[in-house]
Amino acid sequence: MENRNNEDREEATETVIAAKNTSKEDLIGEIGDLYYHVLVLMNAYGLTVDDVLDKLKERHKVTGNKKEFHTRGEI
Repeated sequence: MENRNNEDREEATETVIAAKNTSKEDLIGEIGDLYYHVLVLMNAYGLTVDDVLDKLKERHKVTGNKKEFHTRGEI
């Protein structure tokens, strides 16, 4: 899993670098690569896209005038 984590970090870094540059095509390519690696990582941990969407919905619940998000919890 160590090698997998290094590849994921590399893809994330390349995406950030592409975002700082002006080439939309490069950014699209890097986001695609990162998306692929995220899906592989999710598969390795038995996670689904619905798991992630459910977590995002949970983080963005609105209670009165206060928005609760970015809470830490177990996956």
